Amino acid sequence: MQDVVNGVNKNVVRLAAESDGDKLRSAVLQTMDLFASGRYEVVARFPQMKGVVYAVWTFHYEHHFGPDHLPPGEQDPQYLPGVSGWESRTNHEIDIEMPASCSGLCEGGGCVAQFNTMNINAYVVTDASGGEGPGYANLCVEAPAGQDFIDDKYHSYAFEWHSGGPSCDPHIDFFFDAQYIGTVDVFIPSRASRLVLGMWPGGNNWVSTPDFKGTKYAYISEVNICPFNEANDAAFPQVYDQPFNHQGLWEEIVLPPKLPGLPPAAAQCPGDKMKCEGSSDRPNGCKCGDDHRICSSGCCDYVSVPGITNGTCAVMSTCTAECAAATKRPFGCKCDHKGQCGTGCCADGVCSLSSSCEDPCGRLVGRPLKCACNLVGQCSSGCCDYDARPGVDKGLCAAGSVCTSECAQSKERPLGCHCDDSASCGTGCCHSGVCEYKDSCPTPSACSQPTNRPVGCPCGHSWDCSTQWCDGTPPKCTDH
Repeated sequence: MQDVVNGVNKNVVRLAAESDGDKLRSAVLQTMDLFASGRYEVVARFPQMKGVVYAVWTFHYEHHFGPDHLPPGEQDPQYLPGVSGWESRTNHEIDIEMPASCSGLCEGGGCVAQFNTMNINAYVVTDASGGEGPGYANLCVEAPAGQDFIDDKYHSYAFEWHSGGPSCDPHIDFFFDAQYIGTVDVFIPSRASRLVLGMWPGGNNWVSTPDFKGTKYAYISEVNICPFNEANDAAFPQVYDQPFNHQGLWEEIVLPPKLPGLPPAAAQCPGDKMKCEGSSDRPNGCKCGDDHRICSSGCCDYVSVPGITNGTCAVMSTCTAECAAATKRPFGCKCDHKGQCGTGCCADGVCSLSSSCEDPCGRLVGRPLKCACNLVGQCSSGCCDYDARPGVDKGLCAAGSVCTSECAQSKERPLGCHCDDSASCGTGCCHSGVCEYKDSCPTPSACSQPTNRPVGCPCGHSWDCSTQWCDGTPPKCTDH
């Protein structure tokens, strides 16, 4: 479906949440491929409602078992003895969750209907069967003053995941509408994961029960992933992962790359260069021709480069300023008269190409309705109505149905209509099955002329005839 995203009409994906007032069922999207370190961004519009957690997260889940639960002689090097009981449930995850669930931020631990709060989490190992506790960081933040993370408007939710390496400490930076929100630098995942986004039912103490019945929707405009391909990335279960125990925090470790041979991030994510080839959402600096709709800003600046319609995507304030000028407004600006436009043409209230201001009735062909005509071929409709104004050949371009009706009359058919005899034509001349001018039909006076005799008149030489053709026995003026 389509929706207006920051002033631009775009295709979006709609996700549903259905509720009977008690239970709730909701939808999420998940990538097919797995991604590790990188920049992740989702542009979405979420409605304010209870009973739902709005989330953007990465997820990779594994089970690791103690020797008593494995075939004889086998061991799982990622099993954590003494910490997780007989089973280690390994979960690499990064979360953006709204509203937040922090006892230090909201009373009772759940921030019910507080849409200016957000969880920013990082997991390496979650709660394990019989274990002594999870290994994760759960931070809660508030939106910038006067703003909500959820307000039924489109926003950008993003994080930059650094799994780390020799020159980079593992950490995750979080952003809202390009504003920095916070950083998590403990329990940073390294496993390649799927990105998931959408809505899911939260607990009553977190988001309460649904406050609606029926269906409500979230709208997803963009999902952007730019891999960093950092040294600690791994797309399979590692034998020796980052060190972890339930009492300690992150400890620095240098690991060799687990995904050798990948191109650098710059080659994987050409960024603006790739986006400049898109049919919409082109960033500032991209070419936009003569169509402002393909710019994410909605502004195609026609002043920045030579050429009336050779535009470049720019911030909206650029177009606003140029279109407010008293004169020389660029192509596409609103106008009241041609003197305001650099093109010298104000057509339908918009500065347009000069060709748009040419008199369409002066064209040789393709004239619109109500333009003067004397030949059928001059009209785009294929109908030159000779009954519209006085004069046999003084027609007006009209709808094809007009000519069809007039040519069906039993008499007084206009020029160009089909005919069987002269009595059916308004001109009194039916020549070669078509109503023609009178001088196209043979009459005593016309046939006595020394030259320009109509078809059908007796002739002695070709120059006697208007068609320059004298033929037959006895000879008569003919079409050929």
